[in-house]
Amino acid sequence: MIVTCNPHPEKSGVLIVSLDEDPVREVSSTIFGKKPSLPKEVDSMEALNEIMQIIELKGAKRYILNRLSQRSYHSIEMTNMLRKKHVSDDSIEKVIGDCERYGYVNDKEWLVHYVRSEREKKRGPQWIEGKLRQKGISLEDIRLALEETNDEEEMREQIFRLIRTRYRTRNLLDYREREKTIGAIIRRGYDVNMVREIIRICSQMH
Repeated sequence: MIVTCNPHPEKSGVLIVSLDEDPVREVSSTIFGKKPSLPKEVDSMEALNEIMQIIELKGAKRYILNRLSQRSYHSIEMTNMLRKKHVSDDSIEKVIGDCERYGYVNDKEWLVHYVRSEREKKRGPQWIEGKLRQKGISLEDIRLALEETNDEEEMREQIFRLIRTRYRTRNLLDYREREKTIGAIIRRGYDVNMVREIIRICSQMH
C-alpha cells in the first residue's frame, strides 16, 4: 500500500496523508514537519497508524515544551492548542500526563497565579471568572482558586483606588455620573453591592 503526504490545498500548515491515493488523515506540519518521515509503503492501515502515532507523539511533545519555555499554561489550554494542530486525543493525554508528572504543568498553581495576577490589574472576581470560563476551565476549579486568593479588604481598597485615580474627575453627587462610575467598575468584575457601598461612602466624603 502506497503512502503519500501532500500539502492541503486550502488549509495552510496542514498536510493530507493518503494510502493508495485515498486520504486517511490531516496532520499539522508543526507537529509532523513539512516533510514527515513516513514510509513509502506499508502493509496495512494499522501499520501506518502505529508509525504516525510515534511521529505525532514526538512532535507534540516538542511543540508543547517549546510553548512552555515561553510561559506557563493550564492543561486545558494545552489540550486546545494540540487539538488545533490535529493531534489525536491519545497523544494529547500522553503529552499532558508526562508534563504533569515531571512538574511542567500544575493546574492549581497556574489558576492561583492567574487570579492573583488579574487582581493586581484591578480585575474583579466576576471578570476573572468569566475569562477563565472562556478558556474552558470548570466553574468549581475557578471558584476554589478565587476562594484561596480571596481578600475582601484588598478588593475594597482596589475599588477605592479606582475611584481616587481613574474616576477622580467624576462628580459622584450627580446621579448620572455616579451610575456611570458604578457601571464602569462593575464591568471590571467587582460585586455590585460592594461597589455601591463604596461609592456611597466616597459621595459622602465630597
